[in-house]
Amino acid sequence: MVAIVLFKDQIRDLINRVRRVKVGGAEAEFEQAVDESVIEPAAIPTDAPDIEVDRPSPPPLEASVDVNKGLEVIDLVVPGGFLAEGGVDEVIRRSGFLGSHEEVLDHLLLLKTTRQRTWLVATTDWIFCLLDDERTREGDRVIQWRQTRDAARHTSTKSSAKYPNLGRVKIGEKKNWLYSRSLHPEPDELMRRIEALAG
Repeated sequence: MVAIVLFKDQIRDLINRVRRVKVGGAEAEFEQAVDESVIEPAAIPTDAPDIEVDRPSPPPLEASVDVNKGLEVIDLVVPGGFLAEGGVDEVIRRSGFLGSHEEVLDHLLLLKTTRQRTWLVATTDWIFCLLDDERTREGDRVIQWRQTRDAARHTSTKSSAKYPNLGRVKIGEKKNWLYSRSLHPEPDELMRRIEALAG
């Protein structure tokens, strides 16, 4: 209930954009609100049959993602405004970086702090790095980089002298990405997980 109250405006906007929803065996159809003040009475014949009009198709995807649009659905965002697993996958799908044959295969939460999350996401061809915090969401810069899965197979870790609860990982050519030791207490196991993600 709290999530609905917190995201009521975003949920209302989402419902206004959605025409039909199917969850499990239940299906709901929404009608778009009509501003009757802009309809001239003469424009609608009184004997006209009811006509169903489909909404126009959404615009094509661009190679950037506004994570503030449409991801406020409860299962895509967790408390604190961070992307949930489903939200991370959806950002990649909406990014415009995937070919028609590609799909999201798996993901790994690398870093989790009170202000930030870092995810690695494997697709058919790529490994993406998503940095989820307030600044990147506002600037539409959640996707930080991508590299081929082949390149991402080469990993190494090192400890962080400045932050004992964090470590650093090199993923292919991308160096010094922080990871949470609470999520990944064994550096060798983290390297194995990243290499498996890169497949």
